[in-house]
Amino acid sequence: LEVLVRPASGLAGPLEREMELLLTATLSHAVVLSLHPRTLVSLVVQVVDHDGSVLAAALHACGLALIHAGVPLRGMLGTCACAVAADGALLLDPTVAEEASAVAVATLGYLVCSADGDGGAAPACEL
Repeated sequence: LEVLVRPASGLAGPLEREMELLLTATLSHAVVLSLHPRTLVSLVVQVVDHDGSVLAAALHACGLALIHAGVPLRGMLGTCACAVAADGALLLDPTVAEEASAVAVATLGYLVCSADGDGGAAPACEL
């Protein structure tokens, strides 16, 4: 599994490399790579506009691209970015300004799988 992150313009820098590592590590748990040995699955993420929560948006985009391409997954991917403001308020899907002024920022990823094949959804594992 290979993930490449490209900025809107210019060359990729350390932030894009960090996103590549995070996305590759996260998606490698979701993709069933054993069904297609010696096959390269390559995802290219082009960041067109950065208005906050870019890692969550990139993970959503990668998950939808894998589903659209028919790559076997262990379940449906989902992410949520949240930030803790200075006053203690929890902000979901923070903007760039909210991320910069936040005390902490976290991006949570989850994988929802079918429970025992009965059609019910249950969290089978966390990313």
